[in-house]
Amino acid sequence: MEFDSATRDGLAAYVRARLSELRDTEARVAQVVLDKSAELVHLSVSDVAALAGTAPSTVVRACQRLGFR
Repeated sequence: MEFDSATRDGLAAYVRARLSELRDTEARVAQVVLDKSAELVHLSVSDVAALAGTAPSTVVRACQRLGFR
């Protein structure tokens, strides 16, 4: 699955707009989402956690806080 640039841009804008709502560790997850948006669909929760230096549960919480289910 690939996302086009418009989808990535929309996701990036959405995440940036909500960064202030996140805890520090969740913000690190959000930064990975922003930095790796092109590859994100190919990464597991564990991969994102490793890149963010957090636990997989933090990735799940960050996504939930951003409104993703």
